[in-house]
Amino acid sequence: MRFGIIGCGAIARQCHGPALRNVPGSTIVGAFDRDAAAATAFAGEHGCEALPLETLLEHCDIAVIATPPDTHAPLVESALNAGRSVFVEKPFVIHHSDAVRLTAMARTRGLGLYVGHLRRFRSGVTLVRRLVDLGVIGSLVRAEAFEGSRFGWGTASGYVRQDPHGGVLYDTGSHTLDLVLHASGWETTESESESEVEVKVASVIRDKTEPSHEVEARFELSANRGTLGVQLKLSRYRPLANLVRLIGEKGRLEFEVGFQESVMLTTPAGSVRLLPDAGPTPFEHCFAAQYRSLLEEGPASRLNADRFVTLTRVLEALHGHGGR
Repeated sequence: MRFGIIGCGAIARQCHGPALRNVPGSTIVGAFDRDAAAATAFAGEHGCEALPLETLLEHCDIAVIATPPDTHAPLVESALNAGRSVFVEKPFVIHHSDAVRLTAMARTRGLGLYVGHLRRFRSGVTLVRRLVDLGVIGSLVRAEAFEGSRFGWGTASGYVRQDPHGGVLYDTGSHTLDLVLHASGWETTESESESEVEVKVASVIRDKTEPSHEVEARFELSANRGTLGVQLKLSRYRPLANLVRLIGEKGRLEFEVGFQESVMLTTPAGSVRLLPDAGPTPFEHCFAAQYRSLLEEGPASRLNADRFVTLTRVLEALHGHGGR
């Protein structure tokens, strides 16, 4: 498969490029960035050509979009119109309407559309999802998610400090909330109606106007399957508990948002710490696993964009809620 890189900032240079070099059957054929120097630097590091966007889309099979969130929707649409499958960095898109439109467009044209959420490939997350599906803690009633640390990722564009959608909610929170939705089974699937899951926001508190660096939110998801209350707390300033807690009628499951794989199961009988059979899955392994998944599994991949329509709805609802 021939991959074309769109956006040659830190995530492309430090993560996407090295990951693709370690995935059998993949070749990077070109790179594009509005900053020509950035594209040239990436091309030199990864043995490909710096190309205009239109030329890149002519020469690749899969376009990798690694640009700031506000640019995702038009770039995804351009790639699909060119007949190319797409792998787009999280968060998928800003608006729920774009998520619905673009996933339908990809399905109609028979093209792959995938969203980069590497934490789905952690063995601990897979274990939690299995325990939930088995009904070990009964029907879920509530979820709590906390993620915070001193922010240190250096973006070439600086969008995390300037873009209204570059704050902690869309940047960190897209990961955290996806862990909640995926592990609990509340993610969208292709067989479901795009409008099935509704979001009712109770409160959102920010440290400042967007891009904000701390967010606390409470909201409720509702669908034919029932309701799920969610508490979320995110910070770029200070460490938080850094865990997701899924609470059911018969117990609860807790797991870390990072790359520690143990899972704490608590029931009325007591608590036990569980370890997945697969063992730890480091960051770089999870990153490469994303590409193996879309190459080997295609539409069945856990990164299929249909699975992120609900996440997009949640992020948009929280971002647009009144208050500071």
